[in-house]
Amino acid sequence: MVTESIAGVGDDGRPLVTKTSFRFLQTLYNLGPAPEPNLTIWYSPRLPDGFRSFAATVAIDTSSIQFESDEIMRRSWGDDGAIVCCVSPMLVGKQMQFFGARANLAKCLLYAINGGRDEITGKQVAPPDEAVKGEYLDFDDVIDKFEKTMD
Repeated sequence: MVTESIAGVGDDGRPLVTKTSFRFLQTLYNLGPAPEPNLTIWYSPRLPDGFRSFAATVAIDTSSIQFESDEIMRRSWGDDGAIVCCVSPMLVGKQMQFFGARANLAKCLLYAINGGRDEITGKQVAPPDEAVKGEYLDFDDVIDKFEKTMD
């Protein structure tokens, strides 16, 4: 997954808009909109009028830009913050995020219940563990096995 955070205002009050900020948005016309990269504008009324106008036009034409409030985000993340995935903020170069969208947790739960075996093929696909026994699921037993399977 690729996310690009564009624009915003520096902690010192200067707009963080460059020629490359315009270039990123222009790619939506040159290449056409696509799911990746996810383009996020850190929006502020203090951004240059030309950029705000172009970003609004591209957003309307392509439906492919999301906007976050620069003022709100900067309060918590400073001007070195960025959007990861769709809406998760983080500090660039200082933090990392792992995405649940990249793990099928429902399938992981089935593996935990079935002792690490695929419920359709019976193939051992996760480290072997004792399958859940009994007519009813016991929460404590299932959550323990689930957490081990996630690891």
